[in-house]
Amino acid sequence: MSESCDSPDNKASVRERILKAAEEAFAAGGFPGTRVGEIAVKAKVNQALIYYYFESKERLYQEVLNGLFSQWEAMLSRLDWEGKDVRDFIREYVTAQYEMKVRMPHLYKIFHWETLEGGSLFQKYASSLWTQDFYDIADKLASWKSEGAIRSQANEKALLFLMFGMMDQFYFRSAKDLASILGEEGSEEELHAKVVEQMVGLTLHGLLSRDEKPGRPASSSRGVPAIAVLRPSGEAGEAEEPEVKEMLKVLEDGLGAELRTVDERTPGEALTGEGGLILLFAATSVGEMPGWLGAWLQELKRHPAAAEGRAFAIWTLGGHAAAERLQRLLEESFNELGGYAISRLRGQTPGDYAKRCLTWLRLT
Repeated sequence: MSESCDSPDNKASVRERILKAAEEAFAAGGFPGTRVGEIAVKAKVNQALIYYYFESKERLYQEVLNGLFSQWEAMLSRLDWEGKDVRDFIREYVTAQYEMKVRMPHLYKIFHWETLEGGSLFQKYASSLWTQDFYDIADKLASWKSEGAIRSQANEKALLFLMFGMMDQFYFRSAKDLASILGEEGSEEELHAKVVEQMVGLTLHGLLSRDEKPGRPASSSRGVPAIAVLRPSGEAGEAEEPEVKEMLKVLEDGLGAELRTVDERTPGEALTGEGGLILLFAATSVGEMPGWLGAWLQELKRHPAAAEGRAFAIWTLGGHAAAERLQRLLEESFNELGGYAISRLRGQTPGDYAKRCLTWLRLT
């Protein structure tokens, strides 16, 4: 037990090593299925040293949960649902909850072990916010149901469990596993983002397309173009023509139809018809807002109902820092208007972003 007599810094290092090993072990086998000796081997310490620092296996379990819940509460404190409508809430809530699972897989694995084994130690040492947050969100959904924003047949608590169940199928998987399941390639971040899109789309819209009735095949045409395109004219648009061409080709090939182009001088025409997606290209040199786009946003702010519930795909041309800033500004602007801006991931190619847009269209 010589390690217990080392300097304070070494003691802290040993203690943290034991906690890390215990966290991994409890996540892999649950409390009953984990032996203290196994933790000692993982931490590379004498088993007696574990009892020196933590007194018992249960106390060690408690310390592991205290550390995990401290991280979880820090992430939870950054979330704010005030002022959100039900669409924005579902989209952001699923994204945030899934991100927490991806970042803290051990906490949720330990929870699942206790659930399966009927244990009570997890609830004994869980944060007081663990269940309170669930009931707060359920109450929020219930209030939307009473207002008619959510269909009356929906059970808000069951809905939350169903959302968690979808997340639990994916959060712990590697990029290789995700790629195999989704049938797509990409980085781990990109693949997790695609999983989120699937979960959000299914939660908001169900399985059938909006104009499809049970027992009847979906129509091959919705009666309106699926995508309306707003693209800059003149030299600003021509400078990055390869980006535009790549996106439009992927979208047209995916839809099997030509896209509808709308003149930037009359952008409101993109809002005609039901459903679909509005794809807009914006060019900038130092991050400035294109004049036609700024004027359209001002008009939409005066008449926000025109953009509410609409989906917007945004591609700022150039790939430089100024374009990135304008990209985020436009995404936030259309979301604030009640629309849904399909977020563009950093480093994403035009073709990959176009495929993401097609995924969204198939979910609606």
